[in-house]
Amino acid sequence: MSKGASISLISGLCLLLLTGCNLPSKSFPATSTPIPPLITESLLPSPTITATNLPTQEPEAVTTQQVFLPIVEMPAQSPSAPTIAGLTPIAFLRQGDLFFTDFTQPEAQKLTQSGDVISFAWSHDGTELATFHGNKICFSAISSSTTRECLPVQLEGVQAQLERRMIWSPDGTVIVLWNAVNPWDENAIGWIVLPLADPASAAYIEDPIDWGAELAPNNEPGGITGMPTFIEEHRLIGTLTHRWLCGSGGCHYHLFEFDLEQRIFIPYPNKPDEGWSEGISITPGYAGKSLINFGTFYQGCEAYITFMDIFDLETESREIYTFEQEALSAIVPLLEGQKFILARSAGCSTENTQTWDETCGLTQGFDVYTLQVWDTAQGSRIDLQPGLHPTLSPGGKFVAFQSCLLQDASGVWQPSEEARLSIYIMSLTDYRIVHTFEGYMPAWQPVSAP
Repeated sequence: MSKGASISLISGLCLLLLTGCNLPSKSFPATSTPIPPLITESLLPSPTITATNLPTQEPEAVTTQQVFLPIVEMPAQSPSAPTIAGLTPIAFLRQGDLFFTDFTQPEAQKLTQSGDVISFAWSHDGTELATFHGNKICFSAISSSTTRECLPVQLEGVQAQLERRMIWSPDGTVIVLWNAVNPWDENAIGWIVLPLADPASAAYIEDPIDWGAELAPNNEPGGITGMPTFIEEHRLIGTLTHRWLCGSGGCHYHLFEFDLEQRIFIPYPNKPDEGWSEGISITPGYAGKSLINFGTFYQGCEAYITFMDIFDLETESREIYTFEQEALSAIVPLLEGQKFILARSAGCSTENTQTWDETCGLTQGFDVYTLQVWDTAQGSRIDLQPGLHPTLSPGGKFVAFQSCLLQDASGVWQPSEEARLSIYIMSLTDYRIVHTFEGYMPAWQPVSAP
C-alpha cells in the first residue's frame, strides 16, 4: 500500500477508501495536531445546523483495499497495578485470546486458549462473553458455571478471516456479526444475524437489496451493509449504502431497521425526507435517547472532513457537526449528555515516515491525535492523551482506551514507540491515567439495572 493514500480508520482497522460525496455544512476550524505534554483546553466554536435535503453528486468509479495491522514484537512492558478505586471489570484481547480482569489480581484471567479470537461481545447482563473465531462463536461464563456449546458460523476462506465485530441483543436472543470494513467485493457477506436458539436459521446478508432494502433506482443489486446497533430490547437498526451512492469522497449511508421476524429491511422513520448525515458508523447516544451517526469523507489528503449527526429519538430533531481535517474513529457520549469523547486521527499517512504509533502497533502509520473531551454547550475541546478505541465505564467515571504510552521522569504520560500496545484507564474527574495490561479492544462488563 502506498503512503499518502486517503484512509478511513474504523476502530483501529484501516480501510483504503476511494469513495465519495460532498455535503454542504458549516465547519469547525482545524484543531492543532501536535501532541501536547499536558492536558490543555482550547475554545472552539461548535456550529450546529438544521439538516435539509443533502444533494448527491454524480457517483464515480470506486475501489477498495483492506489493510490489516501487523503483529509488532516489542520489549515486554510491566503493567502498573491499577490504583484507581471502584473500577468495573474489563474484558480485552491479547494475541488472539480473550482476557478478563476485575482489578483485584496482578494478572488478568485468560478465558480462551485458541489464539484465534477475532472479536467478542458482552451479554447485556454481563454474565457471559461471546467470542468470534472465524467459523464459530463460543461462550465464556463470568458469573456462573453455566456453559454453552460453540455455535457454527458458515464462513469459509477469506470470509472466515475478516475482522467481523459483534453485537449482542439486549434480550440475549440474537448476535449480529458485521464486517468492520466496507464489504465491497462481490458475494462478500456483510451482516450475519444469528438467532442463538436456532443458529441454522441465521441470515447471511450479502446484498441488503435481496432483503427488502431500497437504495437505488430500479432497486438494482449493489447494496452494502454498514454498522448495526440495537435500540430498545429487540430492534436492530443499521446503516446501509449502495454502489450508486458512492463516489470519489465517500458513500452516502442511510438508516434502516431489520425486522428480525419478517427478515426484511425497512427504512427507519427518522424523517427520511431530510436524509441522514450518512456516515458508516452509528452508536446509541446518551441514555439511549438519541442516535449518533458519523463518517469521514475525502477529496484528498489535504481535504477531508468528518460529519456527525445526532438524532433525538424523542423529538426527532437533528444536529449536524463537521470536523475539518479530522478523521474520527470513535465518538463516545458522556453521561452529562452534551459532552463526548472523540478519538481522532489523520486521514492520511506520511510518506516514507514511520511514526511512534505505527512502530508500536497502534495503527498503520496514520498519526493518532489526542483523545478529546468535547463540550458542545461550551464550544470547547480538552486535549487528553493520544489513543484509540475509547469506551466509557458503566458509571461514567472512567474511560478505557488503547495506546502506547510511557511515563517520563516527571510522571507525565507520553506516546512512545518503545511501549507495547496496552490498555489504559483515565479518570474523568482528574484525568489521572493508569496503565493496566497489554492488549487491545477493551470492553467494560455491563452492569444490570437494579
